[in-house]
Amino acid sequence: MRVIVPKLNIRKAPVEDFSDKSNVVAKLFNGAPFISVNEKTNKVGKWYQNEKGYWAWEVGLGSPSAAEKPIPDLQSFLNSCFDGQTLKSEINYGALLEIEDAVKIAGGQNVTIGILDHPMSTSIQFNNPVSAPFHVNDPLFNFHGNFIAGIIAGTTGIIGFANKCRLVELPVFNARASSGGIDINAVLQFINRDDQPMIVNISNKLDAQYNDTIKNFRPNKIVVAAAGIDEQLSADIIRDPASLDNVIAVGAITKPLSNLPKLNSKVDFVLPNYNFVSYGKTSGLFAQQRGDSFACAVVSGIIALLISSNKVGFDRASIKNALNEIAFPSSVESFNSLNLINVTS
Repeated sequence: MRVIVPKLNIRKAPVEDFSDKSNVVAKLFNGAPFISVNEKTNKVGKWYQNEKGYWAWEVGLGSPSAAEKPIPDLQSFLNSCFDGQTLKSEINYGALLEIEDAVKIAGGQNVTIGILDHPMSTSIQFNNPVSAPFHVNDPLFNFHGNFIAGIIAGTTGIIGFANKCRLVELPVFNARASSGGIDINAVLQFINRDDQPMIVNISNKLDAQYNDTIKNFRPNKIVVAAAGIDEQLSADIIRDPASLDNVIAVGAITKPLSNLPKLNSKVDFVLPNYNFVSYGKTSGLFAQQRGDSFACAVVSGIIALLISSNKVGFDRASIKNALNEIAFPSSVESFNSLNLINVTS
């Protein structure tokens, strides 16, 4: 069955008083799938329970169909699309989100996203031309920047979350994962030189010497940074610049949060450590990789969707609130979504 109302509360248990929101753990939007594995009835009607153990009221759901099948495992779906060399079928990352269609359709229109990463290949085409004020030719070439760009804004084979956005290539590494020959200070100063709003995706660690510059970014520079994987997220100090107060810190997990030590309070959201598929070294080549880098890219893409659909503006607090609205609670054990997990819930 699917959600047939604009927004449906998902609860820990059925209720008889809908004004009681204390057990609401998530929200699903119109068109989102809901696979029932159990049901019960109380005085307000029938309730359905999904495979995660959460409940939804029948009035918000379409009638069950005898032919309906469980949702395919997300990782199995990604694996089925790529055999290690050839992309066998298109992957539309935005379509995999459990959010309202109006947000997906906005596509990041008129939103600028800066990708601080390895240089990007000039052979890959996006819906909007890529601005490259610091482009460098890297003879060894690492496709990490391409991979991030594909998840966020891909248009061919890989359809990124925010494929209508404007990308800015901001190289801070070469293929040896070093900053040799690249003026990172100049790149950071470029980001903050004017009042143009920008999402800044930082999927790699930066040295602490750059923290003060990032701390002093204008408020409309929304910085999203990778924070680590599993136990790295529980360290007393997570890596820079995810450690900074004005940065949205994103991690990746290979096990339920209940099996990890308490996370550092600076970590905002996590995703399962999916093995994503995206762009490889050049146009027409694809690759598969996992890591917190790509969880970070997912969050940057979702933020662009929220901004372009006018759900929020370039304001960090309102963006985090909006992400919390679509995120699953930290108590989730079985997870098959790209909607993030809110580690503070």
